Amino acid sequence: MKTLAELKQRLEDHPDIRFESSDKQLTIYASGPGGFDISVIDEENQVTVYFEGWHQHFDTTEEALQCVGFGLSGESRIKVERRGSTAYRWTLEYRDGDDWKFDGLTSLVFYPFWKTGCVSYLQNHYISATG
Repeated sequence: MKTLAELKQRLEDHPDIRFESSDKQLTIYASGPGGFDISVIDEENQVTVYFEGWHQHFDTTEEALQCVGFGLSGESRIKVERRGSTAYRWTLEYRDGDDWKFDGLTSLVFYPFWKTGCVSYLQNHYISATG
């Protein structure tokens, strides 16, 4: 619960960021049609941050909040790979000058691999990299 309370407090400084919360979860809505939702789930011993299908587990509130801030900025993006209409792989990338670099990956084991594939990129632009 400490993580969600801290996150809510930080979001008060950004009235343009739309979010909703419950006892165990807070969801920040995408900055626009080309953005992605961010969900934070506060469990007993860890916090899980989701960017669409990509997710990461954190042991500390500060690490989780840094990840959320990263997802709100234009310095990160999610590469979404689909087969047919099924999203099956989400890759977190970060900006390095003019390039994008791999940061992490979440993938489904089972998906319709025989269907036509496509790739899209999602990126939020709520805050600058310096906060």
